[in-house]
This record gives sequence, structure tokens and C-alpha cells, in this order.
Amino acid sequence: MDDRIKIIFDEEFLHPLKKQKIKYPESQQLIATGFSKWPSIASVLIPFGTRYEVFWRRVAELCGFMSMHQTHDKILLEGRKNRTQLDMLLQQINFELSGVYLYKEFKANLDTDTEKTKTSDQKVLDVIDHLSKELNAPVQGCYFMPIHRSVSSKIKAKHPELTIQTVPDMIEEIGCTLFTVDDYFELFQTLNIEMERLMFPTDYVREKDFLRRIQLMGFTNIEELKQELTIYETNN
Repeated sequence: MDDRIKIIFDEEFLHPLKKQKIKYPESQQLIATGFSKWPSIASVLIPFGTRYEVFWRRVAELCGFMSMHQTHDKILLEGRKNRTQLDMLLQQINFELSGVYLYKEFKANLDTDTEKTKTSDQKVLDVIDHLSKELNAPVQGCYFMPIHRSVSSKIKAKHPELTIQTVPDMIEEIGCTLFTVDDYFELFQTLNIEMERLMFPTDYVREKDFLRRIQLMGFTNIEELKQELTIYETNN
């Protein structure tokens, strides 16, 4: 693996995770089920969406593409009030050879309900159509699943009008020889320690485990256990 890829990965994934603080949402559902304080998994996972986009933009630029993020961060689609965020729009440095732009809509998970699927698909199709007219050139658009090696036929069937790419597809399309598919997924294993710190804080997990052990012994809380130990010590 090229050393530059590890540097980019650490800058976009590892370093932000190290700086991230644990968040504890106030959830009535968690409180009702006995977890009065539990780390927010969503606060850990949601930022990954943007990190995937920035990482792959930087990789594509190393592979002879130009990211058009600066000029096409958002576009106003016909019939919409708000501007639509674009994930990744690429142009080859030697554009005359292909004459085609590449647009990638990042999706970590495409296994959604049917109604949301139709809306999402139409948005991507509208983006492709808009960009084709604006740039006056063909735009090849698709979904890109940045944390998948493959995609099931079931998911493909839900999106008949769009191509779905996974990591091997992207590496092949941009002609990336800087790292392999295995290299890519091994990089994510280096995040294990920081992910564990954010999602399972040691002190809190130990506390919950200790309380559960007490409850299995028949005590409601630690005070009841202390009282029982005091009685035991007095009698023995």
C-alpha cells in the first residue's frame, strides 16, 4: 500500500476519532430499560458519511481525477426549494480522452424501505440529468457503497435504474493501484481501539457489568449488598 493512502486515512478517520468526545443522549427508552446513561452510537457513526466522501475524493485525485467539489458542492434541482448536496463529482485530468464526468452518491446502507428507495433513486437521477445539461457532457452516475465488498442481488433489484458500486468497483474504475481492497478494509481495523473507547467507555461498562452481577445475586443495588455483607461480618 502506498504510504500516502495511510496518511490520508489517518487524517480523515483516525485523527478525528481520537479527538471525538463521548456523547450521552437522554433517551427515555434507554432509561426505561435500565440504561440510564449509554453512549450515542449515532454520534460516532454519522460523521463517517462525510469522511468517506473526503477520503475517496483525495484518492481519486491521486489517480488522475479532479474533484469538482469546490465548484459543485450543492446544486439547485428543478422543482426543489433547497439546494441538493453532491457527494462526489469527478473529471479526468485528461478529459479529452473520455469526455465523461463521474458522479457518486455515497450510501453506507441501501437496504431501506421501498418509499425511501424511490425518493432517493429519483434524486440521483435528477442530479445526473441536471449535471449533464449544465456541463454539456455525459455524466455517469451511480450509488457507491464505501464500506462494502459486494452487494446482494436483492438490493440491486430495489434499484433497477441505477448502478451500485462497491469498493472493488471503485478501485477498478479510477484505476487505483495505490492499495488493494484488502488493504482498504485492513485500514478500518486500525480504528478498533478508538471506536471501542467511544461506544463502550471502560468505566461505565464495568459499572454496568458489576450492577448486573449484583442483580443476578438477588440484590437490587449495591447498598443492599453492603447491608448483607455487614450482617454477614457481624454474625461471623
